[in-house]
Amino acid sequence: MGNRQEVSTQMLEIAHMLELLQERLGRMESRMSQIESKLGAQGASDSRDVWATTTETVGAFGGVAVSGSNAPASVVLSRKEILLSPTDEQIVNLLRSRGAVCADDVQAHFKYKGKNAASARLNRLASLGLLERQQAGRRVYYRLCV
Repeated sequence: MGNRQEVSTQMLEIAHMLELLQERLGRMESRMSQIESKLGAQGASDSRDVWATTTETVGAFGGVAVSGSNAPASVVLSRKEILLSPTDEQIVNLLRSRGAVCADDVQAHFKYKGKNAASARLNRLASLGLLERQQAGRRVYYRLCV
């Protein structure tokens, strides 16, 4: 008899979790619809780049808005808005305070086990046009593009 009660209790817990997941998915679908309609209204320049939207900001680098939350911050670059993850936002802030950093600096600051994650993040930001690379011996230093 005890086994049936355990199974019944587990089934109820699973049903409750499924209901919660359905609610979250509904909210996510609603939010995605809002984002898609905003992108459609603003006329995204490239349908493959969902996060890039055109803006009226003039200048090469408009700056990074520090959100202080887990929501991505945006950077305006050459009339294109790029959303940054909170970690990328922190890297940009680290660059602002230090001027130039290498992968070793980012690794130490964020306590990464290896240099690959730090290098990948810096390379991604450089490929987006936010950072410029400068080789100094065996190290590559990154600076904010101005």
